[in-house]
Amino acid sequence: MVEMRRNLSKAGPIKKQQVREALDRDRVRITQERELVLDGLMLMPGHFGAEDVVFALRKHGRRVSRATVYRTLDLLVHSGVLQRLGVDHGGWRYEVMQGRTPHAHLYCVKCGKLEDYVVPGLDDLHARVRRETRFQPQHHVLRICGICEDCR
Repeated sequence: MVEMRRNLSKAGPIKKQQVREALDRDRVRITQERELVLDGLMLMPGHFGAEDVVFALRKHGRRVSRATVYRTLDLLVHSGVLQRLGVDHGGWRYEVMQGRTPHAHLYCVKCGKLEDYVVPGLDDLHARVRRETRFQPQHHVLRICGICEDCR
C-alpha cells in the first residue's frame, strides 16, 4: 500500500496574469463579465463550486449571470487553469491548477468534503506511463471515496 500524507499547504490565489496568458493562447477574449468571474476566483479557497463564485461576487456587490460564471469556468477548464472534479449527484467542484503538487482527492460521501492528499510518486506517474506505454497522458484524477473524521 502506498503511504499517503495530508497536503497541508493550500494553493495560492489564482494569478490573473497567468490566466490571461492561458486564455490569450486559446484565443479567448476576456470580456468585462469574464474579468468579474476572475475577480470572484481570487476569493475562492481550495475546492469550490460555480455557485460559490456567484455568491462571493454578489456578496461584494458585483452582479454577473450564473450562465457567464458556468461558461467562464468551462473555458478555464479547457485552458488548463482549473480542474473540474465530479462529485455525487452530478455536481462539480473546481480547483486552481497553478502551482499545484500532483495529489489525490479524498471525498466524504456523507458531507461532500474534499481534501487534498499528496501521494509520494504520483508526480512520476505520467513519465512512467509514457515510458511503459505509447500513451501520452495529459492529466489524471484520483478520487478516494469514504467517510471523513467529522462524519464518523
